[in-house]
Amino acid sequence: MPAAGLSGETQAIARDPSIDAATRGVITADPQTAPFLSNTPARPWDRRLGIAIVLLSVFAFAFVVPYSRVRWPVVPAFIPAYEAALILNDLITAVLLISQFRQLRARSLLVLGVGYLYDSLLVTAHALSFPGVFAPAGLIGGNDQTTVWLYVFWHAVFPVFVIAYAAIAHTRRDLPLDPSRVVGAIALGIAVAFLLAGVAILVSTVGIEHLPPLIRDDDYSKVGRRFGPLFWIATLLAPGFLWYRTRARTVLDLWLLVVTITWLLDVLLSAIIANERYDFGWYAGRLYGLMAASFVLGALLMETGNLYGRLIESIDELRARADALAQSQEQLRHAQKMEAMGQLTGGVAHDFNNLLTIIVGNLDMIGRHAEDPARVRRLTAAAQRAASRGGKLTHQLLMFARRQLLRPETVNANRLLLDFEGLIRRAVGETIQLELVLHPALDPVRIDPMQFEAAILNLVINARDAMPGGGHITIRTGNAALDPVAASALPDAQPGIYAVVTVQDTGAGIPPTVLGKVFEPFFTTKEVGKGSGLGLSQVYGFVKESGGHIRIDSVEGVGTMVELWLPRSSERPVEPVEPTPSQVPLRATAGSEIVLVVEDDHEVGALASESLRELGYQTLVAHDAAQALAILAEPDRRIDILFSDVVMPGGMNGAQLAVEARRLRPSLKVLLTSGYAADALSHDHGVLDDSTTALLRKPYRAEDLAAQLRVVLGGRS
Repeated sequence: MPAAGLSGETQAIARDPSIDAATRGVITADPQTAPFLSNTPARPWDRRLGIAIVLLSVFAFAFVVPYSRVRWPVVPAFIPAYEAALILNDLITAVLLISQFRQLRARSLLVLGVGYLYDSLLVTAHALSFPGVFAPAGLIGGNDQTTVWLYVFWHAVFPVFVIAYAAIAHTRRDLPLDPSRVVGAIALGIAVAFLLAGVAILVSTVGIEHLPPLIRDDDYSKVGRRFGPLFWIATLLAPGFLWYRTRARTVLDLWLLVVTITWLLDVLLSAIIANERYDFGWYAGRLYGLMAASFVLGALLMETGNLYGRLIESIDELRARADALAQSQEQLRHAQKMEAMGQLTGGVAHDFNNLLTIIVGNLDMIGRHAEDPARVRRLTAAAQRAASRGGKLTHQLLMFARRQLLRPETVNANRLLLDFEGLIRRAVGETIQLELVLHPALDPVRIDPMQFEAAILNLVINARDAMPGGGHITIRTGNAALDPVAASALPDAQPGIYAVVTVQDTGAGIPPTVLGKVFEPFFTTKEVGKGSGLGLSQVYGFVKESGGHIRIDSVEGVGTMVELWLPRSSERPVEPVEPTPSQVPLRATAGSEIVLVVEDDHEVGALASESLRELGYQTLVAHDAAQALAILAEPDRRIDILFSDVVMPGGMNGAQLAVEARRLRPSLKVLLTSGYAADALSHDHGVLDDSTTALLRKPYRAEDLAAQLRVVLGGRS
């Protein structure tokens, strides 16, 4: 079969050397490899079995011949029982052969299947015409010669189909038929069978008066006795031609040869040796006919059982291969994950080692030159800048991993972009034209405004770097809906309504080999020192944490387009409120508030306590939630503020501690701090919904701590 006749999947199976040829043939229906009767070579034991059956049939025939004219009782029920079995055998054989033709598309199979179908139709007519069975003169009309002439047409035409099969099989004319013609060929074959059967029935009934009588009073006439041997000799052509053309090459050839030889014994007993109906030879001839109709059917049924067995074996094998493939894919994903982890770890180690070198080196210089205030201030500033860069790097990593706590608000992205436009224009420079195309009725979204601005800035800077000679950047907003079908085509996308923010440039574009890696952390195509490789990974983390999805499309030499799909919010946008000096003062407290510091890291706790004392606060220190609750439970102990880390050992995090602390002291103010809080801090605890609770992100400076404490205290000075 040409490869073009197979689907892509079956072509892959056909080429798979690990699947044996027989199984490949079952799956692909390739006539060169499928283990069907028509193309499976007859093995020695098949031939021995065929010869044994023929010899037994001949020996039985020799035993019957001396008694063939012995009169037996008339059994009218024998005819309908015997011919009903014949009809079923021939009809099932025809269905199986035509079904096999539909798979293999070999014309010889269709010819043989049509022959068996014709045979079943003639047997049906013969049974209905038999006198004294269903009616005294039969049910289909005619006269007493109708039954015998139907027998002649039945036994004379089927061998012609066998001869036609032998003439076509194993030749170029038997090459697979075009798949588009299979159904039409089957319909034509069935029509031919009905047409030939119809003609034979009409000639044997309506035209019977024009045919010579072959039987008289249940005995053969003179014409019948002369016609019988000639009829038998003509029938002998079928096995002779079949052997000459095929040499019983295949299993089907072999069993057809057995069928035609048994068929000859049937005709010999029924039409030549037997004296009249219902004698012993007549009954024996009918049994030979039933055997002849059963051999190919039995072989086909055994073949069907074998095919089912092979199919089950192939399914089990394919399942095992699928399991092995799934295991290999899992191993590949694990290897890719480890590779990404190695890349991530290497990038983090490289950047943090550089930052630690700056911090450690400057602190070492401060320790050796503490007497020089100007130098100490300069070295301290350098160390603080390095620490700030480290905090930003950690923040970007947490954003990519979607572990960074977001402070979402329901906002209008258009307003954020307009407020942010000045900074964006300064970032892109004068050689690049920036255009904002904002949808006038953009849906609100619930996002972290600061992270959104950082994401847009990252995208704009990437676009700027892709256009060193200048170009055009367009920031576009709009509304879009995703139905389930469209969402299924996008990775991790959910159906719904979205506000879409698009950043498009006219830069160099991204090669297809690189496009799939752009969201990986520390992956960059920029020169060393020109980019950390975390910009797009931060954008990816922000969008995913916001419940949306991101899409990137790029054509080399044309430009790149990045779409941020952010889910529409049903809430009203929050109007921006400008901070007042009373809300965020940057000076020390004037009161005597007592702060309970809860921190499992002793050095971090000591630093926090010292910073608080410098700001004028009194401090108490606990190293886990249990110690903090024990202090809070003391009724005479004054505590104004709980300042706690979020992630702590001991089975209770800072958010849970805040809930328990509020139960003990309802008026207690709470300030939480963490650099890794998305899992530990839950809005279900209610701690972020209270105006007296705030979050301070690590790492922080004393000024940041003072500002958040004054917010918690309600801006009191």
